[in-house]
Amino acid sequence: MIAYRAETALVGLLRPHLNKEEEVRALIREIFASAADVIPNETSQTLTVRIHRMAWHCT
Repeated sequence: MIAYRAETALVGLLRPHLNKEEEVRALIREIFASAADVIPNETSQTLTVRIHRMAWHCT
């Protein structure tokens, strides 16, 4: 349930930039399954996530 809520929240952020909600959900799922570097910065209290290259594209 938590993953679905996170997916839904991210869909809301990306929806204005893509044509179809199904495309946005597919992209979010691909991001969740992709390898990434997670880089915490305690000084600035930020978390940087660098997603490795993906083969996804929208139509």
